[in-house]
Amino acid sequence: MIFCGLGNPGPEYSATRHNMGFRAVDAMAREVKIAIEREKDEALYGRFVFKGEEHFLIKPLTFMNLSGRAVAKWLRRSSTPVEHLVVLYDDFDLSLGTLRIRRGGGAGTHNGMRSIVETLGTENFPRVRIGLKGPSSPEGSRWVDFVLSSLKEEEEKALEPVWEAMPGLLRSFLTQGVERTMNLFNKRRNPCPLPDEGATNP
Repeated sequence: MIFCGLGNPGPEYSATRHNMGFRAVDAMAREVKIAIEREKDEALYGRFVFKGEEHFLIKPLTFMNLSGRAVAKWLRRSSTPVEHLVVLYDDFDLSLGTLRIRRGGGAGTHNGMRSIVETLGTENFPRVRIGLKGPSSPEGSRWVDFVLSSLKEEEEKALEPVWEAMPGLLRSFLTQGVERTMNLFNKRRNPCPLPDEGATNP
């Protein structure tokens, strides 16, 4: 499988709301004890093996609006079926700290997802949406500046359960598939996995 976090490269973007996909795969990387730091095909990547199968964590370096270009290259390189691609990204329409997993569907207003859907020519791949809408979120077109600004201290606190959930989410995708993972993680406001939900660590 390929787990792709969406964001913008560079230190000036690292703490912004639009980089939550990058942070999500970083949390997965800590679980499998790898670094996402090698570069190939317009992405940083890390590789790990679970039950004899090769998997990748990637962060496109194309900037958000061209994410599809890197994703397409990685699907070809690794001969990964599109249904085994999982994209993780921020979602302005979900409440801060909420996780929602879908089997497929449209890109909505997210430019990174729109690029991936248009480049691949399909919406049929799983995605993990990370909510960022809070009480101080703006209305209308001001959301562009909002997602490219840094998270506040209280927002970082609200997102801690999301990063804590990533190891369990990764294990669930690898061992139980999309449907079971959706059932486990979509039901709760707090996304932290319960103790009996995980399988053995990858």
